[in-house]
Amino acid sequence: MKSIASTFATATHSSTQAVVGFSLDRSNTETPMPAANRPEPSPVPAPEPGSIAANWAATVKTLGRHKGKKFNLGALMRDCRSDAITVEGDTLVLAFAHRANMERMQEELSDPVGKQQVDAVVSENFGGAYTLRLTLLEDRGENSSGPGNSQNSPLVRVALGMGARIIEEVVE
Repeated sequence: MKSIASTFATATHSSTQAVVGFSLDRSNTETPMPAANRPEPSPVPAPEPGSIAANWAATVKTLGRHKGKKFNLGALMRDCRSDAITVEGDTLVLAFAHRANMERMQEELSDPVGKQQVDAVVSENFGGAYTLRLTLLEDRGENSSGPGNSQNSPLVRVALGMGARIIEEVVE
């Protein structure tokens, strides 16, 4: 018996419906390589000292030790990708991946104590006082090569994690 289980799932997320099919086929499994024979993963290069990425990493690390009114400030700032952070004059533009974290950070910055903590750490790591502007990363359009709306569904993500492929995506 080649296939242990075959399943089809339909998930609806906002106006997108995805049909996902997957099969758990255990007949073609490979035994894992012994640790001595596994290739070493290539190390991720460290950002250039003084670059925005290095300054941002230091900022997130330092803010990880600071709690705002409700949330850990470093955890919220970790949602900003260092390659999406830009400096426009005396404004530091932070692009958040998730709206909820951006809104939580806005709430923390509305508290004078939280704002003072963030401003102090940013000016220490970036070498000057900056005004923060919080934005969201651009939404992916229909013609983009990124994942579709169906992958926002928890059911679809779990199925994909188990080896499923998206067969068809219907936008209603």
